Amino acid sequence: MRAFIAMILILVTPLMAACTPESKKSLPEATRIAVDDRLVGTWSARVLGNDYVASVTKAGGGELDVVLRTTRLNALNAGRPPIESRHKLAFFDLAGARVIAERGPSLADDRTVYRFTAYDVAADGSITFRYASQKEILRFVLPLKLRADLRSADRTFRDVLLTADSEQIAAFMGSIKSDKMFDVAFGPFKQQ
Repeated sequence: MRAFIAMILILVTPLMAACTPESKKSLPEATRIAVDDRLVGTWSARVLGNDYVASVTKAGGGELDVVLRTTRLNALNAGRPPIESRHKLAFFDLAGARVIAERGPSLADDRTVYRFTAYDVAADGSITFRYASQKEILRFVLPLKLRADLRSADRTFRDVLLTADSEQIAAFMGSIKSDKMFDVAFGPFKQQ
């Protein structure tokens, strides 16, 4: 059991550190756009003391499949095999901003949830993902303008699960400047 808990912590620590909100709902199908083929391939990054390798392939239904392998680089985890997680990416246009709804495992429990991210492609072809800001979302959740569950009583880490419907989430995200809404950087990833 201890090994299982350690494995889960290894997988989720980078995203927890980023305070990335999760959602029960994706974004409205009416805002869906074509996948960005530039993301297809094998990508690697070293972020927050971990090595990441993401294998991205086209999937049916206008999505991309991602297998993410996370290798911890600290001495405690030396020699352990990488941890794999599987995700699906769907692309949406919110007020002119290209946003990815990433469907994958929750950080808090065993359910499947969505996380929202924007991304930047640099001149050298590297990609940096920018996850939705929990801080920005809390500005609307706490005064009850956006429905959500706060899964933690800890005021420094609120652990937000959005329960609002797709249209409300899209309207909220589309109303805030992209660089302010998506400010939790993850990357850059370089193509192998």
